[in-house]
Amino acid sequence: MIGELAALSCSFLWSLCSLAFAYAGRRVGASAVNQLRIHMALVVLVALHATLLGAGVWPAALSPRQLTYLLVSGIVGLTLGDLCLFLCMAAIGPRLGTLLMATSPLLTVAIGRAFLGERLGGYQLLAVAVVLAGVAAVLVDRRGEESWRPGAARLSFWPVVLGLCGALGQSVGLVLQRAVLEAPLPGETAVEPLSVTVVRMSAGALGMVVLALATGRVRSTIRAARDGRAMRATAFGALCGPVLGVWMSAVAVRHADVGVAATLMSFAPVLMIPIARIAYGARPGPLGVAGTLLAVAGGALLFAAPPAA
Repeated sequence: MIGELAALSCSFLWSLCSLAFAYAGRRVGASAVNQLRIHMALVVLVALHATLLGAGVWPAALSPRQLTYLLVSGIVGLTLGDLCLFLCMAAIGPRLGTLLMATSPLLTVAIGRAFLGERLGGYQLLAVAVVLAGVAAVLVDRRGEESWRPGAARLSFWPVVLGLCGALGQSVGLVLQRAVLEAPLPGETAVEPLSVTVVRMSAGALGMVVLALATGRVRSTIRAARDGRAMRATAFGALCGPVLGVWMSAVAVRHADVGVAATLMSFAPVLMIPIARIAYGARPGPLGVAGTLLAVAGGALLFAAPPAA
């Protein structure tokens, strides 16, 4: 139950951060926000790690296997995966980009079974299918889209590839987290979710620095940091998403099957409906309402589902 609740909390936090990042991105550009958010988050996470765990700014008891898994998880999930997602959404719009990202739970279930040996029961698989059908219906519903999800376009080959790569990066990142957070191997010590988040975010931030240097966007990012309104929105989004959201994702994959956690974390588009209604006055169409009810029903099934034998 702890894992499932953490996953839903993660979805809610990501819904909030997406609004903040969208506002900041309109002022200074998505690339600058993508860079700055992860560095802001790392500063906060390191401070929390030192304060709450009293373990300093870096977890010292990691084995080589644990450290390698977490570094790869951070680079693949937080740097490459997010880069693919940003490029995909820039090409075909947030609606279709998010729809492609909704494939991540299915990929997570498959990778979790292959890499960790986790198998969901038939009842759980049914619940996953119901949730994803509901999320897909919400994303396909285009009513009110122009007021809060601008930039829709047609699907084309390379943006689709980028969107699927983003989903794959997120799935691989979650599975590698799970491999570290589950029972440690002989000679290893258990790792706290906050410590996992610090290592992953450090790897992601390093990857972002390399990307900024490679693309020559360091100066534009520094200029963007002078925009006070954009930075306040980015800081709020960083707190909700890369800090609390990613931390809750680590808690979720520690206490729940990784496929179940990934499915509940995909609720963000559903949760965006009431947020968009309040913030933008966007009214969902019948398909969006039906999709919301379907996703909520699937989530209830996941909570009630017995664990796989």
